[in-house]
Parts: sequence; C-alpha cells; structure tokens
Amino acid sequence: MVFKLMHWAGANVLLICGLGSLSLYGLASSMVSDNIAYKAKGYTIALLSAGFLFKLMHWPGAQTILGVALVAAILTMLLLIWNRRKES
Repeated sequence: MVFKLMHWAGANVLLICGLGSLSLYGLASSMVSDNIAYKAKGYTIALLSAGFLFKLMHWPGAQTILGVALVAAILTMLLLIWNRRKES
C-alpha cells in the first residue's frame, strides 16, 4: 500500500496480486474444512480482501462488497463464538 500511496510504478500490480492471492487463500481454506464456522471464516476473508482491493483500486461495487463483508464478519464472529462455547 505504500507504493500506491507514493504513486510508484507497479503498485497496482502488487496490490492486485497480494489481495487477490489473499482472497484465493480464503476460498481455498474454506473448501478444505468440514466445519461450517471455518468455512464461513474463509469466505469472510475472501470477501474482505476483495472489498479492500476494489476500494483501493476505485473499482465500482466496492461499497457493496465491503457492506456484505461487514455483515459476514459479524455473523462469522458470532458463529465462531457459538461454536467455541458448544465445544466447551
């Protein structure tokens, strides 16, 4: 993000590669797990990183993705807390 703030060459490519790979990691981690809470966590990571990418690149739809990601993050936290208490 420092490259983007300083308007250096290659900043857009680095942002797309970095946040895009973080989004793919979230999707991949959600496909591996059988637990619904961990699946939700992976999808939330993917949504948040895609939303940040869209916001930083000034692409349309960024507010919508970030709004959905915020709701998903709240629901995922509640699901993870409930799952942790159920295990105890």
